[in-house]
Amino acid sequence: MAEYAGCRGCRHYLRVYVNGIPTCRAFPEGIPPIIIVGKEHTKPLPDQDNTIVYEPAEAAK
Repeated sequence: MAEYAGCRGCRHYLRVYVNGIPTCRAFPEGIPPIIIVGKEHTKPLPDQDNTIVYEPAEAAK
């Protein structure tokens, strides 16, 4: 896997905000603070409703 580049470097990042919180395909209602502040999201969180995790944005090309 490529080096972790955070939410903005992920192909699932949506650049849409809900109540001031950034969203992505994994967290359409808002990315959890623990991920926003830098915890790697390379495995689904225990309470996550799907299995979407970080993928480098370059992989979308």
